[in-house]
Amino acid sequence: MGSQNVMEMLHSGQRDVEWFNSNFSRFKREFNNSFIAFHNEQIIDSDKDLEILMKKLENKKVDTSSVFIEFVSSVKTIL
Repeated sequence: MGSQNVMEMLHSGQRDVEWFNSNFSRFKREFNNSFIAFHNEQIIDSDKDLEILMKKLENKKVDTSSVFIEFVSSVKTIL
């Protein structure tokens, strides 16, 4: 993989993270207590169970190495 491709992936990933953070309030309403998979500022799928979400992505033939998966909850946790 060339350095240009790596830079494009990093830039795309940064945009996705910023998009996720800026839409988090909406996601809490729509996907509370669920995992969401997203890429290119679009939600691919979601589920309350991570294992089931992974199977859904596999069935859709989604390359999971290129997507973000985040747990969305209206309850703040402190680790």
